[in-house]
Amino acid sequence: MHERGSATFNEAFDLTAKLFPHEMTANINAATMEIERGNLNAAYNYLQRYQDQPEAWNVLGVLYMLQKRYDDAEVYLWKALSVGNEDAHENLFVLRSLKR
Repeated sequence: MHERGSATFNEAFDLTAKLFPHEMTANINAATMEIERGNLNAAYNYLQRYQDQPEAWNVLGVLYMLQKRYDDAEVYLWKALSVGNEDAHENLFVLRSLKR
């Protein structure tokens, strides 16, 4: 297993998204990797077609939070929380501290 964030780990996520461009999970994973790398535009490119999918809502919320689009972030994080995504709860806490 490759260490999260390592070059080979990132290459695997990128390659998977390229090999399976219509696979939602591959695109969400690639978007998460790009967020971790600070490539927010690339992350958005992976996520844009999944804005109506609950699996993507938390990641979209994080992306918008990092872009300082706090109102959009809040919408998506609440949506993610409403479908049981517990990570969204912690991200909402972070968002509240940023909005102060």
